[in-house]
Amino acid sequence: MENNDINDIHALDKLLRNMFHTIRHEPRQDTRPAQSTMITMLRNVEIALSQPDDIGDFFAVVKSQYFGMFPPKCGLSEFYISREDPAEMRRLNAEYEKTKAQISEILNRH
Repeated sequence: MENNDINDIHALDKLLRNMFHTIRHEPRQDTRPAQSTMITMLRNVEIALSQPDDIGDFFAVVKSQYFGMFPPKCGLSEFYISREDPAEMRRLNAEYEKTKAQISEILNRH
């Protein structure tokens, strides 16, 4: 495995954990399928990190799982963070969107 691949897997681990934490702590029932998918992706990351010489189709699998959480008009496509304080809500949603963009950037390289 190339060094860039392992760096990307480490970055995905951090970003996916951050995203999972965000989604899990929002009181929305419609995110349960995405939470389950994210747990599977994090397990795949753990396996890839423990067996770095045998990642095979790791990126293809995780890419499919990740983008599968964003179907039109459902899933995480409609997810946003709601707060009473508009400034806090904007900040949290901007952080969430940045995390999504970083994950997409990594996966689209592979």
